[in-house]
Amino acid sequence: MTQGIRVALSTSFAALILLGGCGPEKSSTQSDRFGTAPSNDSLLGRPVARAVPLEATIQVSAAVRPLGTIPFDDDTLPLVSPNGEYIATQNGLPPKPEAIFGSDFAQVPSTSRVEIYSLASGPTSSPVLTVTVNEAVLLGRGVDDEGFLVESPRPDGTRWIGKAAWETGRVTWLVNDDVSVNAFATLGPGGALAWSRRPIQGEGWSLVVRINDQEWTLPSSDGDWLVPTFSGRGYGLFSMLLRDGALDAIHMDAADAATMRRTLRRQPLTSGGATVATAVQSVSACTAAPIAGTLNIPEHFSFFHPAKGGAGAAVWFPDRLLILFDDHAWTAVPDPEDPRFCFVTTDRAVERRSNRHRQLRTEVVAGMQIPRATTDPDRPWILLAPSPGRVGITVLKPIYGADGPVGS
Repeated sequence: MTQGIRVALSTSFAALILLGGCGPEKSSTQSDRFGTAPSNDSLLGRPVARAVPLEATIQVSAAVRPLGTIPFDDDTLPLVSPNGEYIATQNGLPPKPEAIFGSDFAQVPSTSRVEIYSLASGPTSSPVLTVTVNEAVLLGRGVDDEGFLVESPRPDGTRWIGKAAWETGRVTWLVNDDVSVNAFATLGPGGALAWSRRPIQGEGWSLVVRINDQEWTLPSSDGDWLVPTFSGRGYGLFSMLLRDGALDAIHMDAADAATMRRTLRRQPLTSGGATVATAVQSVSACTAAPIAGTLNIPEHFSFFHPAKGGAGAAVWFPDRLLILFDDHAWTAVPDPEDPRFCFVTTDRAVERRSNRHRQLRTEVVAGMQIPRATTDPDRPWILLAPSPGRVGITVLKPIYGADGPVGS
């Protein structure tokens, strides 16, 4: 499934995140030092908070403003700045799978480039190309107010991690050692950084966390630590852990080395058949962490559940529940207005669905589009609609009303 994340058709977003080679959905039986969350079955349908009568539930519609389209490489979804003013996209030939999955001696295609577009010219203005990053880099996964992460496979087999400024495109190298492959990085509060690292031509991805110039590591002896993602609440950190084909989601408090090792909690996902590609693809459409401290969303991890026969969008609240939506749901993110609901991307629409009552759902906007939250109250969500070679950009502003939809 090496081309599994390629967008092939405008009507089939599934190709972007379709997973292969995964085992059946079972809890891992391996004995380890991680605290284990309740089993998947026990989590299904448990309320995030005290249940309220259905008739008291606020429904939602939305004001929608299309802004236009920008190019992309059919592989990597663009990154949106926290304030919604900029969007970065990877254009040109898509990278080969070895570059996406952190393999040895990967290369950036010669025609590939990262471009930055402004969305701030006006409330209904089209995106405007402002700058092209002047480095041979791959678009990364993390954003903050200053910029966004990029990664650079080097000719000597190493891989560097940098941050490109939204306004200038200038890259500041954050991880540039000469002995390691560094990949799958994420940004946290105050410039915190977490990423996966392994030796050149070596096996075993360790997890590295850097906060305030101090670094600590979880070794690959536990398994391969992949695609770490800050939770948006303090130093809460999620990561995928791959061991002998079994894939788990891990949550920890990464505030310091001792706390991180003491607070590991495990949510089993698959018992066998998973690979590095499985873990990377599971977050390929869900890599934008919540904006730290600005949204009323509890700690959570959004991903595409890789279990064969039960795959679909999932959200793990470490202290509460794992929601498994059906296989027509590709991404899910909690609604800041009421985290008992999620905005869910399906083949046909963006829906607002209840975490508890599967029949309670409202279509917010038609079309297969991926929501990205911002801090701008006038454009709280930016929707990304991938099609061959282009991504549609739309502003979404939910409108809440107790008596059902209040307009569109």
